[in-house]
Amino acid sequence: MKNEGAPDRTVKRTVWLLAGVLAFTYLYAALRYVVFGPYDVNALPIFITNKALAFSFVINLYILSSPWIKGVRRSIVGIANVGVGTLHTLLSIILIPSHFFKKFYAATGEMTGTFGAMILFGILAFILMIIISRGFQYQHKYSKYWQTFLFERLFLVFLVFIGLHIFIYSVEGWFRPSDWYGGMPPISLLSFLFLLGATLHFFQRVFKKQS
Repeated sequence: MKNEGAPDRTVKRTVWLLAGVLAFTYLYAALRYVVFGPYDVNALPIFITNKALAFSFVINLYILSSPWIKGVRRSIVGIANVGVGTLHTLLSIILIPSHFFKKFYAATGEMTGTFGAMILFGILAFILMIIISRGFQYQHKYSKYWQTFLFERLFLVFLVFIGLHIFIYSVEGWFRPSDWYGGMPPISLLSFLFLLGATLHFFQRVFKKQS
């Protein structure tokens, strides 16, 4: 009788964890960019939500990879993160031509090369996310080789693309604490650190599996 309720508790714990991550990231983004930053409440519906989704995405990747986080249903985290990543992509498309991203354009009105590269790596990461998630859904149909390819080699490329997407344009602001709104570290910096943690756990799991 005790075991019958265990899966339900795990699901509820996972849902609450995901909701907590999203609430934390939204609050952090709102404080940093609206309360202490240069934006007003008009930024809350899309711009702040998009920041929160991007931050949530990498935290969820860390949750997926961390051996220290117990009692969660990782399949639910993975499915939810595909939704988070997709919504982040859609909101980013909406925001690209808006004034929120005006710093990413040259004085001539043209998109800068670094911004273009950031978008490119984001798109490539999104494509790989869809491929990997579909592969996970139908993994029973694949041979051991293709499972290894999808969930190790291709996943590593996915992590690299995410890292480049975050790093390539944001790195300059990481080393100017005086410019941090309210003294709060940039979301891109925190996201990159969570991504590094996820990547280290990924290598640890792969090497442990091969030993």
